[in-house]
Amino acid sequence: MNYCTGIIKCQECGKNFNYKNNNGTEIYVCQTRKNRGVNACKSQIVKQQFLLDIIEKHCLDRQKNYSNSRLKLFVTTIYVSSNQIKILYKDGTISMVRPNEIIF
Repeated sequence: MNYCTGIIKCQECGKNFNYKNNNGTEIYVCQTRKNRGVNACKSQIVKQQFLLDIIEKHCLDRQKNYSNSRLKLFVTTIYVSSNQIKILYKDGTISMVRPNEIIF
């Protein structure tokens, strides 16, 4: 199931990300990167389970009654670039994921 469709955006080129089931691994990839290649957009490909784990941890730390099926009740936008993921929540908080660092 594609939980993040419509809320995950590319911070490199501004396009939406598309859901794809890649041999059983659910991923999101930028439309530009998917259609025109990595030279057209350098944003990273993101595993859905990675996003779900980050969002769940963020919500549990804040004692929110979270479940994957209710993700869009908590998250407004997910921005993905080549070197970070920024998750904006409806309560005004943010999760930042950078190489070797996760900030809640």
